[in-house]
Amino acid sequence: MHSPRKSGLAGANDPLAVGYFMHFRKDLTEPYGQAFKESAFGDDHMNKVLRTQNCEFFKRPDVAMSMLSDTVISNLPYVENTEVSECVGTMLDSIKELLPYFQLLSNKHESTMRDADEAVKKVAKYLYHEDAFLDNYLLQGLEYSSAMFLMLAWIRAGRWVFQHPNETHQKIHHGFKGENFKRSAKRKNYIKDLCGMFSSLSIGGNNDNSRSGFVRASLKSLIQTGVKRRLHP
Repeated sequence: MHSPRKSGLAGANDPLAVGYFMHFRKDLTEPYGQAFKESAFGDDHMNKVLRTQNCEFFKRPDVAMSMLSDTVISNLPYVENTEVSECVGTMLDSIKELLPYFQLLSNKHESTMRDADEAVKKVAKYLYHEDAFLDNYLLQGLEYSSAMFLMLAWIRAGRWVFQHPNETHQKIHHGFKGENFKRSAKRKNYIKDLCGMFSSLSIGGNNDNSRSGFVRASLKSLIQTGVKRRLHP
């Protein structure tokens, strides 16, 4: 298994690597307002979001598996922080006290200038007043929520990839322009790693071995054919 941080495969000079700021995580949430769109994590939207340019599963699946594993191991300690979950209720109560003012300032609600001025004062006071509990919760809460989101996002993406072999096949190496890579010795290892990972896929459960074997064999054939076609257009 390749390490996403130490392996040369994950380096900035690797023609296969997804750019550091291009990973799919940023495409799953909104920059402000409601954090996510309706059905943002459903199969249809995941199919739209996950693509070769932002998902290592379609370029370097061995590295993607390492990144997923590293994400789980690195973030689990923060997710297991019980202190955060215990004070969520108190934190939400303090926010709800300001809900009428947040509603006035939201562009989704109409308000008079006088009402807006009062709302600004209330919200500003909430933001600048000294509150050790609030500051501590914000730090821990952000660590907790960020860790939880990133961990779940990677697991969700991985599950989508393994559960949708046909769609995955269409995305493998799509749009790659690396002429040097097409002629390099890395190509054989890439195809081997790619097929090796997906050949371990089991669909249908332990009670359907014949179907699972058929899916594994078909998936391996699909991916190998697709990769060779894309690397040698």
